[in-house]
Amino acid sequence: MTDADRQALWPILALSFGMDDPQRWDRWAERLGRDNLRIAKVDGVVAGGLGFYRCAQVFGGKAVPMGGIAGVGVAPEHRTRGIARQLVEDTLRDLRRDGVPLAGLYPATWTVYRKSGFELAGHRCERRVSAKTIGVRAKTPDVRPAPRAHIESLYRPHHGGLVRDAALWSRLFDGYDSPGRGYVIGDDEGWVILARSGGPGHFDLIVRDFQVFTPGALRRFWSFMADHRSMAVDVVWTGPAVDWRAHVLPESQVRVTDSIAWMLRVLDVPAALLARGYATDGELHLEVVGDPLFEANNARWVLRVQDGRPSVEPGGRGDLSVDIAGLAPLYSGYCTAGQLTVVGQVRGSDIALQAADRLFGGQVPWLPEIY
Repeated sequence: MTDADRQALWPILALSFGMDDPQRWDRWAERLGRDNLRIAKVDGVVAGGLGFYRCAQVFGGKAVPMGGIAGVGVAPEHRTRGIARQLVEDTLRDLRRDGVPLAGLYPATWTVYRKSGFELAGHRCERRVSAKTIGVRAKTPDVRPAPRAHIESLYRPHHGGLVRDAALWSRLFDGYDSPGRGYVIGDDEGWVILARSGGPGHFDLIVRDFQVFTPGALRRFWSFMADHRSMAVDVVWTGPAVDWRAHVLPESQVRVTDSIAWMLRVLDVPAALLARGYATDGELHLEVVGDPLFEANNARWVLRVQDGRPSVEPGGRGDLSVDIAGLAPLYSGYCTAGQLTVVGQVRGSDIALQAADRLFGGQVPWLPEIY
């Protein structure tokens, strides 16, 4: 990709996403790196493009390498010609060739990505509460500003969370609209990254991400949010569908203002099964079908977990048959095997369904950020 190609791509992405600031796209490209950008040309003219993050996502307590696809855009005059799908699928081939077993994205449309083997596999839920109604008044432990490096050292990825590279951390601290400020609670008992939306004058307090590790830190976090109530209108944060961190609030004033699902794609079945963590031992005879891109995935596999260590061998009985798309929500724990049988993406005996749920079930995956 030449500099001229890149400059030709920016207006296309700006039109696709309603973000016209060219400096925003320059920062986006710098964070990703030139090697992680792709373009499509028609008759020598840039018609679309995308970028991707090389990161990892945590499943079962283990970090699984993942390519996070972002900024997929095609010029209006070139749409409905399969360009976006071709861009994505070529990127998936590159990632698999590089040994990356998973790919993820936030979809603007489900249909296009499902054709390439993606499926809904986790969510991001946005909530807000009036700063004046928080009602938690805890003055200890202390809260103090902290540099980015210290916040990064305290970060513990949850199930479905990203192992953030420099580009992803930069999104949280540098942002595109306003900078984020980091604070530590107590003796490294928690942390928060705050930004503002709106103003001058009254504004919404945006919690870009936070984690608390003790009961005292949780109460102090909410008290710290309430301390902004003279000027802050709402406190806005993201979390899982059931956010236990809001349970200490005295009244049910929390409002869900946005909920968006993200998609996952298993690129290499045995590699993905080996990379994930498992909470229990067991054995599953798995048959994967319907992968339009990687024929090697369309096979039978035996997954065995003993003393927490997985092994994967080709063959077996194929007791549980799953579409390549349906494997994503099963793998992430977003859906149970039984739920996916009703959807039509999984077929198997009750014993096989139960074995799958024991191995893959547990926590529901979520993300605080959109990448």
